[in-house]
Amino acid sequence: MTSVTFQTLGYIAEAAVFGFVGISIEHYVRFTPFCMIFVVAGFFIVIIGRYAAVYISYYIFQLCPGGSKDNRLSFK
Repeated sequence: MTSVTFQTLGYIAEAAVFGFVGISIEHYVRFTPFCMIFVVAGFFIVIIGRYAAVYISYYIFQLCPGGSKDNRLSFK
């Protein structure tokens, strides 16, 4: 698997979550009172998930043989 494949899968997952949030907002606006907590929670889940996916996949690639151990992400 290449990094392009991982990026594509990440974009697909992100699009699915944003699509779900959009459809849910449409449902809430039409049929029930608007739930802002649900919308804000959905956006935070996407942001945290995207951040975690980038760092987790980066360090998983570092476990593969032949990878450079000098090129590490830092939190500085």
